[in-house]
Amino acid sequence: DDLTSLTVSVRIDNFATAAVSVTGTDTLSTSAAGVLSGTASGTTVSFTNTPGAATALTVNGLSADAITVVEAAGDITLGTVTAAGNLTVTATAGSILDDGAATVITGATVTLNAGTAIGAAGAGAIDTTAGTINAAASAGSVTLTETDGATLGTVTAAGAGNDVTIVSTAGDLTVQTVTAPDVVTLTATAGSVLDDGAATVITAGMVTLNAGTAIGAAGAG
Repeated sequence: DDLTSLTVSVRIDNFATAAVSVTGTDTLSTSAAGVLSGTASGTTVSFTNTPGAATALTVNGLSADAITVVEAAGDITLGTVTAAGNLTVTATAGSILDDGAATVITGATVTLNAGTAIGAAGAGAIDTTAGTINAAASAGSVTLTETDGATLGTVTAAGAGNDVTIVSTAGDLTVQTVTAPDVVTLTATAGSVLDDGAATVITAGMVTLNAGTAIGAAGAG
């Protein structure tokens, strides 16, 4: 599908010193101080902010195909971001945070990369609707709430004492590779926690699995 319209709105706290680019846009304008908006056509839209100092971005976007968001220095706070294709969000030196509201990020494959943490406990969990989730927190925990089940591709939390906590409120969680130095907690509230049938593993100091139905299956499951 071609992308017919996309609006990406972000807040850049030090807009005057930020170097901002949006790849694939038709128009780019500032509607208010510190707010960037773009409208694009094509199949993939990329937003990159390389600020002179750490900033915070709030991202809200709708795409008919794919969305890529990169923040070079600060945190990214996610509102509602919807991609019919893949969604990739990278906070190179900061965290990826939830806005604390009932907003959801959606993509066929959702990939989250953060220099520190991805989500936080309670209302700070990143809410996702995804087919496959990949997440890498270089110096923090990964905390996600999935709405309808997903395959956990490669999910990694790094740094002493950090955890991976993923809850799916409906559907199954199919596990490929999940790694944390402290605790991995996977919960399929109304479904199963399943293996992908390959030589993939959960690695942690402690693993807690909770399911509304089954955990694993006979044989390779």
